Amino acid sequence: MPTTRRSLLLQIRDLSNSDKWTEFVKIYRPLIADMCRRHGVQNSGIDDVVQDVMIQIMHSIGRFERDESKGRFRSWLKCVVVNKIRDRWRAGKVRRATSLQEACAAVEAQESGDDLRVEQRSLMHKAIAQVKEASLSKTWKCFDLHCLQKKPAADVAAELGLSENAVYANCSRTLTRIRTRCQELKRRLAGEEPVVSE
Repeated sequence: MPTTRRSLLLQIRDLSNSDKWTEFVKIYRPLIADMCRRHGVQNSGIDDVVQDVMIQIMHSIGRFERDESKGRFRSWLKCVVVNKIRDRWRAGKVRRATSLQEACAAVEAQESGDDLRVEQRSLMHKAIAQVKEASLSKTWKCFDLHCLQKKPAADVAAELGLSENAVYANCSRTLTRIRTRCQELKRRLAGEEPVVSE
């Protein structure tokens, strides 16, 4: 996680300062892209969201005040990213990563390409089983029907008595939990964390 430099935030208020904007983009583009993946945006849509976010920052950075009592820059940035993702979802301009294959790709950030190794798949299935066991029934049902069985969100919403936005939110949260659990399992496998009985 990059450390936010107050001096850089002040310098990019000058939109003509191309050197500092280049530095800002180099530091924060990977962070914004990672936020997109965590919220279920497919790789093909990440660049568009990043561009939207950067344009919003250009318009708003002059009004941003660093106040620890109100939150840090990264908290503000996260709000911008989430809002831009929602805007594109509502407009149908970006697709969510919904299938199991895409969930695996989100966990690996496409480092392995489309053909995930057997070991990675095994970890993913174990993570999915553990998240399923810990999830509320309706939350998991959203993920199962929409993400794994690929049923339209509108149909899932009608079947479960939820709004479409609730279906998307439940799927996004579940994907994030699976990704986090998979990373934890990988660290344990690598010996970075003590192995405990599940």
